[in-house]
Amino acid sequence: MIKYVIYILFLLALLSCSNVEEQIITKLPPFKPEVKIIKCDNELYVYTILTASNTSKKGKVEFIKSIRKLKVHFMLGKRIIKKVVLKDFLLKKITEDSTIITCYAGAEKFKWENAKTRTREVKVKLLLYTSNAIYALTQNYSKLFNQIHVSCNRTLYLIPFNIKTGATKYVFGTVAIRRKIVDGEYLPSSEDFRAEIFNFKGKALWSSNYRKNYMTMIQKVQPLAVDSAYLYTITWNGRQNGKRKIDARDYQLRLTIPAKPKPYIIMQEFQANLEW
Repeated sequence: MIKYVIYILFLLALLSCSNVEEQIITKLPPFKPEVKIIKCDNELYVYTILTASNTSKKGKVEFIKSIRKLKVHFMLGKRIIKKVVLKDFLLKKITEDSTIITCYAGAEKFKWENAKTRTREVKVKLLLYTSNAIYALTQNYSKLFNQIHVSCNRTLYLIPFNIKTGATKYVFGTVAIRRKIVDGEYLPSSEDFRAEIFNFKGKALWSSNYRKNYMTMIQKVQPLAVDSAYLYTITWNGRQNGKRKIDARDYQLRLTIPAKPKPYIIMQEFQANLEW
């Protein structure tokens, strides 16, 4: 009898904890993270990223630093059909023009147990656990699925971002999360990261390595350890290679870690909101 009473009390305690957790979930986080789902080599992974600079809105850096854990729930109606806990990282970097970039990012692969899952009906709920609350962001799977080009996905998770840091200035970057060590992999020069802008006709407008000379040297590709992350960044001044101003419109952004024997590349659409 005593064991039965203890068991009932234990269940009530669990239910109470669950109810408390639900009560402190808000509809939206104060700053909206980017969430994407990518397919590469028949493998799916979901990632999220939230970035800020020392010129961002007040409180954004503090909110990023308060995040403790990231989860994703895939849902059909109100039913959770898959739960994923993302490998997450808080990263900080000072760029070449002394801008301070702070970002929180996470990624994880997943697969459908039922290959016939109708993803057009699936909703994706991102849960951000902070030190004092849980924030939820829900979007349609179809809007998050991104058929962008990614290379070497089985070795690194690549999480791209762009952040406006001035009227005509952006920082382009990617978080690289190491999944596998590659024997013989190296960087052949002092260039460890490259960013390029193209129009939608495929014409190259700007490249971070335009007319630059790099030292011939052998470097290791960061990050070095499995399940560790590294933040790559490049600053752009809003101009083409020939110094001509770029118009405020949509472009293609290609980010490359120029590794040998095979580079890491990820593409993303980029909207240039320049204020000339």
